Amino acid sequence: MPKIRMVWWDYGRVLFDYLGDELMEGLSRMSSPPISPTEIYRRLQENGVVKEYDLGAIGTDEFLRELRKLIGVRDFSGFIRLWNRTLQPNRLVWQAVNLLRMNSFLQGVISNINETQAEYIEKVLACGSIIEFRPRIYSYRERVLKPDPLIYRLALHRANEEYRLSEEILPEECVFVDDRI
Repeated sequence: MPKIRMVWWDYGRVLFDYLGDELMEGLSRMSSPPISPTEIYRRLQENGVVKEYDLGAIGTDEFLRELRKLIGVRDFSGFIRLWNRTLQPNRLVWQAVNLLRMNSFLQGVISNINETQAEYIEKVLACGSIIEFRPRIYSYRERVLKPDPLIYRLALHRANEEYRLSEEILPEECVFVDDRI
């Protein structure tokens, strides 16, 4: 059996809890006329605007314009704060991260994420510790979403470029911790 050398982490629902119900309730309060959280969720899923944003197919300004049309949010002053607040560190998982770090495991990130939340995680939530995850593969930058095999091949290629170890990291020497099978 191969030795595990690298652990890859996802952000949402792994390193960071995702408080989706709170987001839908907040968007419901911001919508005009008022729309139920369930209806907002349905519209977002059917429209695919969040997926396009995570894929990098649209930028933040276009994402906000689409939200305005989709659910009638007029005042976005509190939206970005609400959007970002849905991510909170998962303390138990971070304990595992620290144990792995102390035992010299390489650690990286592969996440379906958008520009706004990636910046928030890197600058605010992780307080700089996210830099220790190398590489960080973000769907919006790479324009590919999990579970497309391309994102995993890209991650492994980047890890081998970045670490330049005497022996390449092989797929069977990696573990990916995600919230989806």
